[in-house]
Amino acid sequence: MSAKYPNIQDLRAAGITALQDALGIYDATEFLRLWRGTPGSDCVKRRKEQPERNLEEMVEDIMLLQEASEMFQRKKAAEQHATR
Repeated sequence: MSAKYPNIQDLRAAGITALQDALGIYDATEFLRLWRGTPGSDCVKRRKEQPERNLEEMVEDIMLLQEASEMFQRKKAAEQHATR
């Protein structure tokens, strides 16, 4: 651990700040909510346990994620417009 983050709480706070800067507070909160629901905390172990995927499967997943993101953004914009 770097001297900049002498303890785990400072490191966590810096990570949350970075998430908020990158995603905005609403999306960072949603990301953390979803992340807390994932089973286990060992991401490397979980990733290694996943079956190998080919490029076509990865591209399909990326397209699905883009569609979901667009739907989420439209929903958020509609909610903001409805509250005005």
